[in-house]
Amino acid sequence: MGPETILALDLQNLPDVWGEGALFAYSGLDGETNTASSFVASLHDQYFSLLFHTPEQVMLYMGGEEDSDTLIATSDVLFADTRKGYMLASWWAWHTLVGTSPYQIVLTPITVTGLHTRGITVDPSGAAIALATNRELFAVSYGATWAEASRRAEMALAVDPYRTALQRLTDKQMLPDHPEREKDRLMKKCFSVMKVNTLSGEGRFHQFWSTPDRVPQQHLMQWDSVFHALGMLHINPRMAWYFIKSVFDTQQEDGLIPHMTGPGGEHSKIGHPPVLGWGVWEVYERLDDKLILHDALPILEKYLNWHFNQRDLDRDGLLEWHRGDAVGMEGSPRFDHHDRLEVLDLNVFTALDMSYVAMLLYEMGRTTQAAEWQSRSSLLSAQVHRYMWDEEDGFYYDRDMDGNFVKVRAVSGFFPLLLDDIPPEHVERLVGWLKDPQHFNAPFPVPSIALSAPQSSGDMWRGPTWINSNFLIITGLRRHGQHEVADWLREKTLFHVQKYYEEYGTVFEFYDSRDEEAPVDLGRLGPASKPYNLRHKVDAIRDFHWTAALTFSLLTEDIPERPRLGLPLPSL
Repeated sequence: MGPETILALDLQNLPDVWGEGALFAYSGLDGETNTASSFVASLHDQYFSLLFHTPEQVMLYMGGEEDSDTLIATSDVLFADTRKGYMLASWWAWHTLVGTSPYQIVLTPITVTGLHTRGITVDPSGAAIALATNRELFAVSYGATWAEASRRAEMALAVDPYRTALQRLTDKQMLPDHPEREKDRLMKKCFSVMKVNTLSGEGRFHQFWSTPDRVPQQHLMQWDSVFHALGMLHINPRMAWYFIKSVFDTQQEDGLIPHMTGPGGEHSKIGHPPVLGWGVWEVYERLDDKLILHDALPILEKYLNWHFNQRDLDRDGLLEWHRGDAVGMEGSPRFDHHDRLEVLDLNVFTALDMSYVAMLLYEMGRTTQAAEWQSRSSLLSAQVHRYMWDEEDGFYYDRDMDGNFVKVRAVSGFFPLLLDDIPPEHVERLVGWLKDPQHFNAPFPVPSIALSAPQSSGDMWRGPTWINSNFLIITGLRRHGQHEVADWLREKTLFHVQKYYEEYGTVFEFYDSRDEEAPVDLGRLGPASKPYNLRHKVDAIRDFHWTAALTFSLLTEDIPERPRLGLPLPSL
């Protein structure tokens, strides 16, 4: 095959922005992956060059000029029109990248030690990555040894890179078209990010699993996985279930589900807010498979009970925590001056998840247990509205252990919108805060900390806008009939995600709510580091999975009937 096979596709609907830091790797949707190898690349700022994030980083230079026309830039296919002709790179297997280029291909670092045979260049310094070339064809392979890497690269020269690229692009061609071309391209970019961050079963995970980002984190994260599943529901509901089921694989004997776990079994000692019941319910609604409930309910109940056993030390019924990462908000000023707080969002999500557990139990015909969980949910929800609502301010806050409000106006103050029993007058006052340009109606709403707060900055949860927060608020607004406000926030969200994708070629972990700084300039637990170097400091992560998944979910609302795509699962 030749370039005409790719040119025959509708390229205008495919992602085509070269962006530094965009992920480029083999996906579990296509076959076996291997996390331990760290054989994951990202696009470099030098055009058509790839940085491999193995322990000893390796750069692949494929040639091209700044005025080359990037025609496809997905997480597994790169295709460009250059002055000398077409250039292509595509993943054939987790360990091998194949391609063709009219330029000289260079892999660095290179050690020349007589290991060159039939156009093979090897780096034997420990990275175990080999480059093989034959005229314009090239292959880059990983191996446990340089001999294995060399053998794989040499054999891969027989692989047709254009046929491989077509195989990688098939799933993107199966996606429905968004009625707006720019949003259609964004939707396929989001799918591309979801795809690259989907991995095959390995180690602790007995089925497919997801990670927030193949670089730099590489672990499964608990509540992130639920947000990933909420996007994957629109592509393959069974895969969405696997994402959640892999989280269940991590539960400890005492009921804790660690907020972070690696395939080797290494895990943290803290949990995330319980949103797994919500995820299970959404999956169950689409698959109508009671075996899911049979598997999920004991784990969900055990995890909820763990929270009450470990997170209510004063036994007043409100759950406590003292670290921002336990509620998924690292570095939030809510936790600057307190060792322990009764945390608003932890209580909201726990009440919400207990109601979903009750719904799942009703589906199983276990009405007595369902009523018990619903009663517990209603009790906690009522306590949230009674003790965490400040009537004077018209806002929800955390409380310190003396019962005083911690008056940091944070995006978490809107999360009680997810609760069915929130008083209507509370909804109206929250909408007022949301629409106030002095507080939360930022150029890119909703800021994680109010614009008016003295702690507001561009660092992570101290001011930037997060797509999962917006998704939660949109969901809550719709539950209480605030559809116009929800639609406004949805459009604002999509506009800015698309704006920065078109400029930088990636979707980001978070965004400047004031829209004054580009995401590439935002700090993450400290000032941003220049130039971009994940080995030096991690700033706003690029090609972040939940940003892609939840943006994808919001975009599907514009597609008639929002069809389940049902892309086939790979056979491993």
